[in-house]
Amino acid sequence: MKSRQLTFVLIALSSICFEVIGQMSAEHLSSVDQLFANWDGQSPGCAVGIIYQDQLIYEKGWGMEDVENKVKIHSESGFHIASMSKQFIAAGIGLLIIEGKLNLTDPISTYLPELSQVYQSITIEQLIHQTSGIKDYSHLLLFKGNKTDDFIPIETGIELLAKLHTLNFEPGSSHSYSNSNYLLLSAIVSRVSKMDFRTYIHQEIFLPLQMSDTYFINHGMSGDKQIAKDYQQDREKKYREYRDNLMAAEDQIVTTIRDLYAWNRNFTTKEVGGADLQNILLTKGKLSTGKEIPYAAGLYINTYKGLTTISHSGDMGGYHSQYLQFPEEEVSIIILANASDVNAYGMSYQVADIVLEDQFHVNDEQMAHKQSPTIQLSNKELKKYRGAYWNARANRPRIIYLRDDTLRYNRPDIYESPIVPIGDNQFRLLNQNQKQSASIEFVFEGNDLKRMVFQSVGDEPISMQKYVYPTVKGKQLHPYTGRYYSEELDITYELKQDKTNVAIWVKGEKVSTLVVLKADVFKDGYLGDFRFVRNDEHQIIGLYLDRQRARDMYFKKVGNE
Repeated sequence: MKSRQLTFVLIALSSICFEVIGQMSAEHLSSVDQLFANWDGQSPGCAVGIIYQDQLIYEKGWGMEDVENKVKIHSESGFHIASMSKQFIAAGIGLLIIEGKLNLTDPISTYLPELSQVYQSITIEQLIHQTSGIKDYSHLLLFKGNKTDDFIPIETGIELLAKLHTLNFEPGSSHSYSNSNYLLLSAIVSRVSKMDFRTYIHQEIFLPLQMSDTYFINHGMSGDKQIAKDYQQDREKKYREYRDNLMAAEDQIVTTIRDLYAWNRNFTTKEVGGADLQNILLTKGKLSTGKEIPYAAGLYINTYKGLTTISHSGDMGGYHSQYLQFPEEEVSIIILANASDVNAYGMSYQVADIVLEDQFHVNDEQMAHKQSPTIQLSNKELKKYRGAYWNARANRPRIIYLRDDTLRYNRPDIYESPIVPIGDNQFRLLNQNQKQSASIEFVFEGNDLKRMVFQSVGDEPISMQKYVYPTVKGKQLHPYTGRYYSEELDITYELKQDKTNVAIWVKGEKVSTLVVLKADVFKDGYLGDFRFVRNDEHQIIGLYLDRQRARDMYFKKVGNE
């Protein structure tokens, strides 16, 4: 590592012997192992790999790939990696660009003419960098009432997207992750290469790199290969096999620690694609304003504690995967998990904290936040900040409340974090490591608290208006009931009132109930947010259904309950 010596230990899975590399202490080794000790038993768990200077110096399995049959996880256990697969789809596109068969600036309509007019200005580059504005097909399938553990054919996803007449935003104006982008890229690889995209990627990437245990699950090659089952914990904390994979084929790669080691090595050897492919994969996207975004080509380019990182995660059912590379330090960390309670993303950075502890540094802005002293406020003083604040950007509330002498910043149904006072109406939001991840300022007009200004480090501030949660019950709920039809999705929702709320029925089945957020805005625990639309006579005539990656899906009211 340049002039600095890293220290590691190689752990052989089938042996109790250790081979020391560098001068890593037993304490460091024990610290890495302790991160995963909870899964060192008869539960599902994960496989972990650490790469240093193109050598796989740490490989170990924790827990079981098959709990019922007591099959242990090892470095050659196969795992679904879900969205981590996107870097391989991007590499397939990159190779076709290098071959001169397409260009980043090509409109996707050249290769996908069946898409509607709304897609005409979208380019391949915008698909790669997740700036197209295309709604996520997985959310759309959910809206249509799909419940399946079968894989979604690429063609099914394209047919669904082709019927849409709206985007989440104007192409190039924003960055928003959507699985649809890489579904369409997969289709383009197939059409340009004149072979199924799975075959092309297997032939051009997996075979040359000798990734013999890596394949698409429906590639027809999995008959004699063992795949780790995925598990989730039930309410009694017992592991149950998970069966609900609403994903299309482009995210269905199975791979191993050993094979990802081979892929990682290609970043330095450039055996496949040369420097041109690396340039495509590692070039960050830009918005139409010229602003650079962290998403490159199926990979995020970021920094962590002052060090450059290349990464991508994957989550599907009980599978969680994370690839984290520190290119300048020549270190990569890979975690492949089959248990819903293994936070592969977070734990990869915890591994990094151990093996790169002497390499980290923080910038001046982060250091200033770290050095900001906290002040003491009484519970009486803290209580004046409590309340609901409307985040118009997310179209959701944020709740500030007091618990255990500490204010909490709550994103309903997602997470909450403590906030601590650092000045006059100024607070610091703490992450799970008790470090500042955002600042919050409360704005008063006279004695009235009007809004909260939230700003993550390095991001634009978000102003949120304080408001009072409405009470909607009894007869007040009746105007929201009725039948609502989406032309784009060709689906009808029935909203029916019971004693205390409004229930949503899809395809003859009750799927959820509505909970009020603000006037004419509701949420449910399954589909998303419901924004009701009224005419000039104040009658409800329709609704918009919003989910993070599929917004403004309009349903026209076509009948009463």
